[in-house]
Amino acid sequence: MIFLRNTVLLILSFVPTAAMAFQLAPMVIHFSPSGKGATQVVTVENTGAEKVPLRLEAFSRSAGKGGEEIRHKSSDFSIFPEQLVLLPNEKRNIRVSWIGQFEGRSEKAYRLVATQLPVQFKEKTDEKSGSGVNLSFLLQYVASVYVRPSEAAPDVKVKAFRLTGDRQLEITVKNEGTAHQLLKTKSLTLTDGKDRKVSIKDTSVIDAVNLLAGQELTMTLPLAEPMKGTLKTLDLRLETTDD
Repeated sequence: MIFLRNTVLLILSFVPTAAMAFQLAPMVIHFSPSGKGATQVVTVENTGAEKVPLRLEAFSRSAGKGGEEIRHKSSDFSIFPEQLVLLPNEKRNIRVSWIGQFEGRSEKAYRLVATQLPVQFKEKTDEKSGSGVNLSFLLQYVASVYVRPSEAAPDVKVKAFRLTGDRQLEITVKNEGTAHQLLKTKSLTLTDGKDRKVSIKDTSVIDAVNLLAGQELTMTLPLAEPMKGTLKTLDLRLETTDD
């Protein structure tokens, strides 16, 4: 399973520290389907001593059956400017506007991706070999974007659960609501066939999940102590999270 929230991705062979110096903020952006909230401003900043060429793109976002993120290039947003070159220590505002057609009551999820365009560096010539070393890198910021009606809200429910081994619990959850939910477990308690209650302490698998509206996901959790037979109940309580 792959769960991606707001990330910085770096693909490189070798990168000078001074080159890794651009930032995007904020990393979570909320839009309204219409009105003033349909336009937001993000900032990009070059904190280094070299020029940084950037490209910004929007992608629609959904989840596969295994929780993997699926993206497609989207024209639902107007981004200005889409490409720019940041001078050393320069900070620029980027205007992002929702221009898509909104239908239904469910929140729409997207990604705003800011990519540092490939740059070639050449290290000092090796005195012994007389050859130089060409270096290239790619730095990306991947921000979460949500277009949400005011009445949208998450509603996460447990759809199924079972033991797949004496130390493994399989649980299926579904967000039947109309907005995403970052899962953060408050408590998880099992009751077995003998009415014995067991609290699950290691819920890190659940807590790594951002469940989009309508998304269903099956996860496997480790159990600290063995359990056998059938399970009667599972009580999952989630904390309220802002984002």
